[in-house]
Amino acid sequence: TQMASFVATTLGMNGYLANELGQEKGILTGEIMGQVVDAQVKAEFIEKTCRALGCQPEQCAAMGDGANDLLMLQKVGWAIGMIPKPVLHEHLDVYLGRHSLKFLQALLLELKQRPSM
Repeated sequence: TQMASFVATTLGMNGYLANELGQEKGILTGEIMGQVVDAQVKAEFIEKTCRALGCQPEQCAAMGDGANDLLMLQKVGWAIGMIPKPVLHEHLDVYLGRHSLKFLQALLLELKQRPSM
């Protein structure tokens, strides 16, 4: 959540979901705190968020990189892969092949302008 909250705030996103990593003396330990965010939790988050916002999953974008993102990415209108594993390739609308998120804000703004979003 430490990184996801920063990205969501910076880009003006409505929400995010991520594993909470433990910290010790200001350093991330890699230990997952609380509920593990697995494929089912991610898919349910999309559905719950859409109900709360009064929209359909097809009007949303989601980003993932591996197999446990597949259920979530199949629900949304714009599936974004961030250096995705091969299992996701055929399910993606957008493929980010770099670690940089510099143009993600512009991409999301462009998608928001489209009638289907």
